[in-house]
Amino acid sequence: MPHVLLIDDVENEKEVLGEALKRRGYGVLLSSDGANGVLLYRSQAPEVVLVSVHVRQNRGWDILKRLKEQNPEVKMIVLGNISSKSRSVR
Repeated sequence: MPHVLLIDDVENEKEVLGEALKRRGYGVLLSSDGANGVLLYRSQAPEVVLVSVHVRQNRGWDILKRLKEQNPEVKMIVLGNISSKSRSVR
C-alpha cells in the first residue's frame, strides 16, 4: 500500500484520519506543521500528501507550493474545514 503524509495542526482530526487510513492498510506519516511536513516529504517520499489549508504555521497553501517546487508531480489532496463558524455553508 502507498504511504500517505498527513499535515494538519488539529491533533484530533489528524489522529482520526490517520487511524482510518492505517486500518485500510496505508502507511501514514503525521505532521503538525508545514516545516516538519516538508522535511518528512523529502526524507520519506510518500506517494500522496493530504494537507489542511488551515494549518496555522506555514499556511496550507504555502506548504502546497513548497511541495510542488520539490516535485511538480506530487499527488496532493487538500483538506478544508467547513464546520468552522467563519467558513460555514449557509
